[in-house]
Amino acid sequence: MVPPNTGLTVRVSSLYWQLTGPNDTRDGITPHVPVTIHFAAWGANRDPALEAALARGSTAGLAGAWSGVMGYDEQRIAMTFALPKR
Repeated sequence: MVPPNTGLTVRVSSLYWQLTGPNDTRDGITPHVPVTIHFAAWGANRDPALEAALARGSTAGLAGAWSGVMGYDEQRIAMTFALPKR
């Protein structure tokens, strides 16, 4: 649909979309590194989630493995990543 006088294309999904399996009954996915975000951080132009991720990456290293399903371009793709210790 293109609303008049805008030139913009608008698309609306009529289906519920999620990137997990149909048997996943969770209300949400708990993050591996919980971060509390406060309005004061936003006001100070800070991103506590990004800061926590950067701090974890520099101290924990990137070694490890992950296996699961990723959503990419409206597809679900099974993937495995393994990064060896340096």
